[in-house]
Amino acid sequence: MIRHFFKLAWRRKRGNALLIAEVFASFLVVFVVATFALQLARSYSRPLGFDYRNVWAIAVDRQKSTDDTWTPDETAGFARLLREGARIEGVESIAGALNAPYDFSTTIGGVTVNGHHVNSEFTEVTDRFRDVLRLNVVRGRWFEDGDDVLSYRPVVINDAFAQATFPGEDPVGKPLDHDPSEPESRIVGVISDYRKGGELSLSGPFVIRRIPIGNNDVRPPQTLIVRAQPGVDAGFEERLVRGLSAITPDWSLEARALESSRATSFRTRLAPLIVLGLVASFLLAMVALGLIGVLWQNVTRRAREFGLRRAAGASQRDIQRQVLMEITLTAALGLTVGLVLVAQIPLIEFANFLSPGVIAAGAVLGALVVVGIALAAGAYPSWLATRVQPADALRDE
Repeated sequence: MIRHFFKLAWRRKRGNALLIAEVFASFLVVFVVATFALQLARSYSRPLGFDYRNVWAIAVDRQKSTDDTWTPDETAGFARLLREGARIEGVESIAGALNAPYDFSTTIGGVTVNGHHVNSEFTEVTDRFRDVLRLNVVRGRWFEDGDDVLSYRPVVINDAFAQATFPGEDPVGKPLDHDPSEPESRIVGVISDYRKGGELSLSGPFVIRRIPIGNNDVRPPQTLIVRAQPGVDAGFEERLVRGLSAITPDWSLEARALESSRATSFRTRLAPLIVLGLVASFLLAMVALGLIGVLWQNVTRRAREFGLRRAAGASQRDIQRQVLMEITLTAALGLTVGLVLVAQIPLIEFANFLSPGVIAAGAVLGALVVVGIALAAGAYPSWLATRVQPADALRDE
């Protein structure tokens, strides 16, 4: 029976070519949307690595055209912000950082460590950063005041960086490759994770460098991260900004709760998926209507064939099954082409952030959706085929 259907499909290869092309295009569209959604869901289910609740980020603008230069007075100004800001009513802890969680500024670079080359995110923070965001140190230690006298620059890495560069080894105490003109960087601790971009961002290698407060040779922080005491009133943010502004009146400060930044990050990261989903829904609707039209025309042209089969003893169910099997076979041919193309994705370097499991799940979901659309589109044309009367076909003969 299957061989017979293949023969029928081959004899009508020109007419089926359009159906195969539509199924192929539909599969790719659904695959992209499904894979994107599954990747976001997978990222959301993973640990975030920090606590954003009751935390504010204050962007510090020194009223300069660049942040790559600074003066000793500006370094001292940041030291005062951290020291005196901790005394503001309602502040539990305060730290400085190069950037804040949920913002879209990031530093990414390639680094070769222990013979392994990885692309990693980088940031720079002060010692109290761990207390503010409640990071989880799983090996070694966090930065401390005594690090000021070390002959090397201490860094903390996340578990993903440790696994990529020191598989099966303890990375604590190991050096990182560095520019000969700069001090050596050495790993002092490992945190479970720090997904700066939030729940919907990818989890990957991360390196955190220490900012020694008051050291004029190291760029001061650009952002203050503040954890408020539990139960602070609604006026805390205004009181915080007013108190910090009094410390450095020539600088501009802008505060934002991380919960607000998190909501903005969610909207920004989900917007492409929503737009892509709407476009995909429109395209699939057009494909479904196109399939119905093509199949309807196909059934109309084959009325004599179906009538003769009825006259030979075939039931209405047999006719409907034949039409749906032909549709399924045509869809399978289009899906085969699409699956062969999708199978090449793991070999593409820029797609290495997609795990084989996500790709496979997206392909299966795409195939199921497309087959469902094809069968739904063929439901009415297949029913029309069962309405052909044997007497009409015999009269035409």
